[in-house]
Parts: sequence; C-alpha cells; structure tokens
Amino acid sequence: MMAGVEHDALVVQLRAELDQLQAENTDLRARLVEQAGADALMVEVCRQLCAESRPAQYAEGWRAGYEQRARDLEADWHEMASRVARGGVPFDQLEVRRWGPGGRARFADPRPGDYRGGPVAWAGDGS
Repeated sequence: MMAGVEHDALVVQLRAELDQLQAENTDLRARLVEQAGADALMVEVCRQLCAESRPAQYAEGWRAGYEQRARDLEADWHEMASRVARGGVPFDQLEVRRWGPGGRARFADPRPGDYRGGPVAWAGDGS
C-alpha cells in the first residue's frame, strides 16, 4: 500500500529530525544548568521532561490517527468498491447529478426561478 510506505518514511524522517534537535539542545541545557546553579536544576529537569514528552506524544497521536484512518478505510473499502464492481450508477447519470441538465457546458446558465436582475415585485405594504 503506497500510503503505508509514505507514512513509514515520514515517521522515520520525523524521528531523525527530533533526535537531531534533542542532540543540539543537550549542550545548551547543560550550560544553562551550570550557570543557574542547583536551584534551577529542578526547574530545568521538569522543563526538559515536558519538552521531550510533547513531541513524542504528538508523534504518537499523529501515528495512531493515521493508522486508525487506514483501518477505517480498509474496512469501508469493500462496500465502496463492490458498488462500482457491480456496475454502479452509469457515468451519464452521475454527470447529470453533478452538473444538472445540459451537463458541464450548461452548468452556469440561468435556471428557472433564478434572479435575473431588475426590479422585483413586492407583495408587502411598503412600510
């Protein structure tokens, strides 16, 4: 399945980018803790845990959502495809449903009941 291959490649790419960003920030975090002292250590640890967990949780939710959508599509596919395999609605009828009488070429033409400009008769008392 093509979508699965693209999804796997994207996940690998996102994980590699996340690892690179975390490696770049490790040096900065260490220098910050050294400069701020022991009191800032606890704040930094909490901040780092939050910062590291958010991208991982986001990626996990993203992955789970796409996997669920793939399962839903796979479950619904047989029903959708079977209508087409049985012949379904003829193309001519689909075109009339989509574009109306006259097809695509006449889609934008005025239809009965359309406003064509000019004064409109008013049935109210005018007040």
